[in-house]
Parts: sequence; structure tokens; C-alpha cells
Amino acid sequence: MGRIVKNRKDNVIGFSLQWRSKKSSSKRTVAIANLMHDIQRELPVKNRKNVRRQGKKQHSTFNAAHNIVSNPEKCVPFHLADGMNFSSDPNLDVYTTENAAVHWVDREEGIFSAFVIPRDKTLQSVNSNNTSNVVRALERLQSTEKSCNRSTNKTGTSTSQSKYTIFGHKIHRGGHGFVNDRLSKQDPQAARTLEKWAKRMEHVTAEFLPSKLLRGISKANGFSAWPTTGKCKFVSAMASSVNYSAPAHLDDDFLFSIHQLNVEGALESDNIVQYMCFPTYGFAVGLRPGDIILFNPHVHHCLSEKTDMFSKDNVHVTTFYVKTAHVGKNNNSIPLSNEESIYYDMEFKH
Repeated sequence: MGRIVKNRKDNVIGFSLQWRSKKSSSKRTVAIANLMHDIQRELPVKNRKNVRRQGKKQHSTFNAAHNIVSNPEKCVPFHLADGMNFSSDPNLDVYTTENAAVHWVDREEGIFSAFVIPRDKTLQSVNSNNTSNVVRALERLQSTEKSCNRSTNKTGTSTSQSKYTIFGHKIHRGGHGFVNDRLSKQDPQAARTLEKWAKRMEHVTAEFLPSKLLRGISKANGFSAWPTTGKCKFVSAMASSVNYSAPAHLDDDFLFSIHQLNVEGALESDNIVQYMCFPTYGFAVGLRPGDIILFNPHVHHCLSEKTDMFSKDNVHVTTFYVKTAHVGKNNNSIPLSNEESIYYDMEFKH
């Protein structure tokens, strides 16, 4: 159906989308991307042994992961992918979460379009009790938050007319900085449940991330590079809806994103609920209740319609993310610090 295409390279370092204007918010995104990209070079000598040990573990994890291979016959050309919708039977090569699996954009740099967390690892951290607590907290989120408006090419549909809600640090569109969610004030217990859940998602995925990327995130976290939810190290916010499907699109994010879906009382089910689709690479990942997938927001991705098996169930779909606007502070009146200025100037030395 077309050749395999590359995506958004001009303004992306690793997973990090930067803005290229000369305003302070844009400069800050460049500075933090450079900071994370440069972490390998500035690594202290005393830490190298531990890093080598961790690197071997990460290398073993990646080697154990099954390779997801692009299918040129099913790859959708980049210029045609925007806005594509997929049914519950997508005409793509389908992979499942039975084993760890990865599709590489740049293996040497550890950049993937999708990394599938194996189901057995997920079920070590997720159980029926905490899933039930999360679902109840998400239902409270639906009842307290306004629906977030998305651009036309990203707007999905909910078969139950549910809202597209945000928890955590919401970007103040048309203003400066961030807007706090209502849930934290109206139901602190539900908010704490979602904060713990986000932290759990970070913990589950950390084992499978490239060590270089983890070091970059740790450095940025110590640098207070962007606001995080609760005690998270990198998640700034989560977007959630119910019975939701979305067209293929790209996102203005700064890191990879984490996606999970939940169905009350169905964690043990082996049936596919929905598919996360990557049309420009010709494949999709079938997701069962509780499954987790990491994805690159700079490649086209979308969520299919629900399968018939779950047509009568409420399926909660949630994505955890960091926007480039989070990193830029969404405020051009905040000048760069001296350290940010140093990292920003590194751009011209590459």
C-alpha cells in the first residue's frame, strides 16, 4: 500500500519534540531536549560501572523482545494517514501482549514507535482490586471535569457520549501556565488513586526503557524540567475517556506515552478489547483488559473501535504523557535560567 515512511525528524531529538521560535518557552524545550540527549557524555566516572550493569540488563530486555516488522504492503503513506479510522478488525498485521515486542524507529538510539509490555509483567503489578479502584476514580473524573476540546484531526468518538477528560497538569490553552484539575479538590481520595496509578504505570514500564533514556529522564526530573503528577518522575497528565476510539494522528509530546485500558471485572479475560494501530508501519497491537503499551507520539497512532466481545462493557482508555508545552512551562514571560541557557546554546554545537 506504500513505502515505509519516516516522521517529524526536523524538530525531534529522541522522543522530544522541540519548538524552534526564539521565545523563552520554545528555547526551554530545546534546552531540556539537549540536556537529556547529552546525558551520556557527562556521566560521572564513578557511575559507569552501575550504568554498564544496568545497560546489560536493558540490552537483554531488548534482545528478548520480539521484533515487530513493518509490512510494506500494508503501510499507509504518511500524507494519507491523518484522520484514518479503524474498525475492530483492522487490515493490519496484528501483534498481542503475550510477549514483549518492539518496533524500532532507531534501534541504536533506543527510539521505538511501539513497545509492548508483556502481559505477565503487567499482571504482577495490576490486580482486580486496584483496577476496580482505578475505574471508580475514572468515573469520578468523568463526573467532575469538563471535556477537553481537541483539534479536528484528533477528535475521537465515544459510543457512550463520555467526555475526554484530563487529570494532572492541564495546559492552559489561550493563557499561561497550567490549570489544576477539579477532581483534586472535589474528591482527594480519587485523585490520590489516579496519582498512585500513574506512578504504578511508570514503575511497570521503567524495566523496559533504554537505560540512556532513563538517565535523561532522571536528570530532567532533578532539573525540575516539567511539572509531574503526584510523585511521578515524568508523567505530567493523563487523558481518559470511556468507549472511545480515535483517528490516526500525531501529538505534540515531549516523551513517549503510556497507554492502558481497563474494564471492570474483566482483568483475567484473554479476549482483545481494542487495537492500537500504527498505519504508517502497517501493524496494530491487540489490547486485552489491563494491557500496557508504550508508543511514540511522533508516528501516526490511533485506537480502533471496540470488539464485539466488549460491545456492552464500559472500556476506560487512558494515556499518560508529557506535552512539549509542559516542558516550555507554557509561559514566555519566564526567562531561561543560566543553566538552561547553557544547554540551549549546545544546539549550535552539534
